[in-house]
Amino acid sequence: MSSSADLLGARPAARTGGLCRRLKLFIVLAALGGGIATLAIVALRSGTQFYVTPSEIVASGRQGVDYRLGGRVVPGSIQWDVDRQFVRFAVTDAADTEAYGIRPNAPAIPVTYADVVPDLFEERAFVVLGGRYSPNGGFAAESMIIKHESEFITERERSLGQ
Repeated sequence: MSSSADLLGARPAARTGGLCRRLKLFIVLAALGGGIATLAIVALRSGTQFYVTPSEIVASGRQGVDYRLGGRVVPGSIQWDVDRQFVRFAVTDAADTEAYGIRPNAPAIPVTYADVVPDLFEERAFVVLGGRYSPNGGFAAESMIIKHESEFITERERSLGQ
């Protein structure tokens, strides 16, 4: 009669050892994959900056709140102070269908900005502003980013509002 050790021999121990190594490898790879996925999600979230439109801010009625405001600079609204220490302008909703377009009948929010103004700042430029919507209905911007258009528009077309 043979014993169970003779029947099983050394093979079960070897298989158990191989299984143990595979399990450890799986756990390490799963942890590594989870870490990479977490880093990717964090990077995507921090790189994505959402903004609200002037219409959304006006509709919310919430004042004294920090926002990231995105919209077009209203033509004729840019006013520099004498020493160019700050600039005042108005921002309104952009039209979805045309480059440099402004949505008709959209509210305009007055903005004050007292920092370095980007070179591409001009009428009809799309700006993303970080700041606070104040109780008097104005927006005190602390940061400004110009979002350039994805299609080329000639100066003549831009001046015509097309």
